[in-house]
Amino acid sequence: MSEVRNGISAAAIGRRHGWTDAPIRQRLKLALLSLRITRAILQGKQPIELTLKKLLTTPIPYDWDEQWQALGFADYS
Repeated sequence: MSEVRNGISAAAIGRRHGWTDAPIRQRLKLALLSLRITRAILQGKQPIELTLKKLLTTPIPYDWDEQWQALGFADYS
């Protein structure tokens, strides 16, 4: 994450590890989840339809309140 903050592209990070930029972008999406969502997932309190596949394929907003809505927590809690 610090490399991204320092302006290093996902493609450059991927090349250094012998990957495409896709796995880097996927991991970045997970790193940017709100703490509230991360905590709920770790406690097993996420909506049942929220799978890893959904997390990796759904566009996730940067705003934490919008993430809560987009990932189905508002309907679940």
